[in-house]
Amino acid sequence: MFGNEHFVKTNQKAAVLIVDDNPLTRRSVNLWLTRAGYRVAEAETPSIAIQTLQRDTFDVILVDYDLPQMSGADLTQNIHEQHLAANRPAIICMTGARPDNLGNGCAYDDPFTAWIDKPFELSSLEILVETHGSAPFKPLQAKVDPTEAKT
Repeated sequence: MFGNEHFVKTNQKAAVLIVDDNPLTRRSVNLWLTRAGYRVAEAETPSIAIQTLQRDTFDVILVDYDLPQMSGADLTQNIHEQHLAANRPAIICMTGARPDNLGNGCAYDDPFTAWIDKPFELSSLEILVETHGSAPFKPLQAKVDPTEAKT
């Protein structure tokens, strides 16, 4: 896969999906990141997040851990299993009650790229999004005839 990718420099900020059942959290994070130049979408439930990921691509997914329908960890696992995010976005968990076995850097089943504990400063969240969601080079899929590839 990597052999058929070409890289181009991009100055675009990350595309971010916010998955949180709290409308105040979604709105405040959306406003902050939008003002900072990010493209932002919101999902109130895991099912809406899955529908959104089926039609759009994101660089960062901000997921509340305590969601209706399923946990943020279950949603993240679902995203990976269904290949809903082929570009492998950073998935940052926002939580007010971190489970003891996750987010401490030693759990092998921790599905998240990073964690941020609620309540958080919006500027701290923006730093996480910038750190994990921006890459100076983005891959472009090239259509290459494998019979013409040189080894």
